[in-house]
Amino acid sequence: MKHRILSTILLVIFVSLNLIGQGKVAEKRKQKQMQSKNEMIFGDDDPDFQISEVPEKWKDESAVILCQKSHYKYYQYLGEAGVGQVETLRKRIKVNDNSAIEDYSVFFYRYSMSKEEFVGIKLIKADGSEVVIDMSEAVEIADNEVPKYFKQDYFFKYKKIAIPNLEKGDIIDYYSSVKSEYAASGTFSFTPLVFNLATKYPILKQKYEFDVSRSFKVSFRSYNGAKEISKVDTDEKIFGKRSIFVFEDSLRDKIKYEYWKYQYLDEPSIKFQVNFVPKSMLHRTSLLVTENDLINDKVKLKTIQTHIPIQTGLISEFDKAVKYIKKYHKDLKSETKKAEIAYYYLRYLFYDQTFNGYSKKYKDAYLYGEELPIVDHIFTNTFIKVLWSLKIHSKYVIAVNRMYGNFDDVLLRDELITGVKVKDTYFFSFSNFTTHGFIPYQLLGSEAIEFDANLANKYKDVSFKKVVLQENTPEQNKSVYEFDATINEEFNLINFNRQNTHVGYQKNYYSSIALWNVDYFKEDEKQYDPNYKGDEKKKGNKGRLAEEERMKKAEEKERNEEKYKFMKEFYSDDYEVKSYDNFELISDGRFANKAELIYKEQYTVENLINKAGQNYILNLGSFIGDQIKLEQEDLERTSNIYLNYPWSTSYIVKLKIPEGYKMEGLDQFNINIVNDLLEFSSSATIDGENILMQVDKKYMARTADKAEWPKYIEFLEEVYSFTQKKVVLKK
Repeated sequence: MKHRILSTILLVIFVSLNLIGQGKVAEKRKQKQMQSKNEMIFGDDDPDFQISEVPEKWKDESAVILCQKSHYKYYQYLGEAGVGQVETLRKRIKVNDNSAIEDYSVFFYRYSMSKEEFVGIKLIKADGSEVVIDMSEAVEIADNEVPKYFKQDYFFKYKKIAIPNLEKGDIIDYYSSVKSEYAASGTFSFTPLVFNLATKYPILKQKYEFDVSRSFKVSFRSYNGAKEISKVDTDEKIFGKRSIFVFEDSLRDKIKYEYWKYQYLDEPSIKFQVNFVPKSMLHRTSLLVTENDLINDKVKLKTIQTHIPIQTGLISEFDKAVKYIKKYHKDLKSETKKAEIAYYYLRYLFYDQTFNGYSKKYKDAYLYGEELPIVDHIFTNTFIKVLWSLKIHSKYVIAVNRMYGNFDDVLLRDELITGVKVKDTYFFSFSNFTTHGFIPYQLLGSEAIEFDANLANKYKDVSFKKVVLQENTPEQNKSVYEFDATINEEFNLINFNRQNTHVGYQKNYYSSIALWNVDYFKEDEKQYDPNYKGDEKKKGNKGRLAEEERMKKAEEKERNEEKYKFMKEFYSDDYEVKSYDNFELISDGRFANKAELIYKEQYTVENLINKAGQNYILNLGSFIGDQIKLEQEDLERTSNIYLNYPWSTSYIVKLKIPEGYKMEGLDQFNINIVNDLLEFSSSATIDGENILMQVDKKYMARTADKAEWPKYIEFLEEVYSFTQKKVVLKK
């Protein structure tokens, strides 16, 4: 027995030592590969990476990107069973002042779990000496901690590392190289690459190289004055026939960040995507591909119409919606009404699975406050299947996300959004907050094609009609805040009792705030689950039931405390909130018969009133919260103006005047500015012992030419000035 135990111990020790040894060997191999990669990339003889001086016109810039180069290689392996990509990015940045030192003293970079990933940073001092940064010191961080200028749209994991002793005149030379391989079952689509040529800092030289096997399909477009791409075909003994695409750009000034800007509509940019599509699958894929590569060519509408509907992915158990309507609404004649019921029932099915089924973590983590939209083509294909089963005629709708332009600008499948039309009512992909008839704001005024939904022939011989989707008005997207305010006896706090009402797109935005930590999904279960027993009184041991009730109340109290803490933080940009004391949801706005989001709240605010001798100064204008403050650089505009949607806001204030005081200075709150794009008006009067004030803001146009910017300047400066206006409470 002792011998057996001793043998076991020796075996464990041997295995442990063997694993440690293997780990050390693997680590040495990785270090050797890293050193080799550093030597290869940092030793590249590309003359653009030898430049260390910046042009005279950029001498005063905080930093200048001397050169950046992205190289992508796409290949096949194991015949056609696998596809791969090697992405190598190198960037050389010169730091010119303390602002850039602050930006780059901690360096952020994305990473993957790839076994063949390498990252290197070299610091080149002003005297020419070089320091290679030890990358083993890097730590993983959350996506929301990454500064915007370090982010890459299609990666979500990031690490950070300190750059020690960073000084003015230093150059940071950085690279990353990642190899990724995937099984290719039928078709495969690599992540599309969309780049604005301008960034936070000016760029002396930038290059994009795409090395692509000719068995792949390539799509490329340049926009807004960006150069076209060049192409060279090669024959390699190892990798076979390939095409090399090269895009170069130089002396690119930094981007100007502006309010209400859709940068893909105005800024020079490029889009590139590689797809693996066997010839036999060319007409049976949802990818926007044709016989030839799409190089600065428009995608034909017929290609869009025949390819996009092929996207699949139905909500599981969708037939439950059909059975539900046939059982509980069999006598309903209106096709539109049946479609509405199907919309809400499908939403219930999907979020019942999400919140209470395979993804219960969402319910526990967010208690429904997070907006969780369903992928548009999953909704569209599911909804059409339901309507088809119910013998309801519908149309398939494909619209362009207007943040990218119109049909002439489309290159990628992701730039299109699908939906369904029944009679005159549109049904687009739902979230847990939307109501039927809701059109995503990205589609307001956008181009679309509509055609009969026909599951029999897969849309091959179906004609389509090109349309422009409807616009919206400010009144359809409105927020109304009704204040009942009082000043406390010590004259240091304002007590707000406020009711908030939101409709349209404003409702969608504020739903994630108002419904955070609110269990509104019970109403869906009551309405759509025939087996719902949530309202039944439980039977059993009185002591156990009492304990359950006590725990339930304790959980509710904890949720309320979390809710109040969340709301207090939400208002921190508007006011210095002393305490948040109550929240009451009146209407969740999730159904057409109660389409308004309405909630009441109570909170107290400090530092809005200050003593001045025997009198008090009250910042009455700041009741409307934080407003845009234009800086000097905001007065000049280079791009057109793109709001997400027209909208309006009203603040209706009743403030009780403390006994023994009178109010002076109300006349400055009577304002009226109106033009064809914007409106701002306010009025203030005294009614008995109360001040009555109403403030209205209205953005009437969704888009405007940059030449109209002076109208916005006048409007925004007047609104901000309003927040600084004060009245005197005179003894």
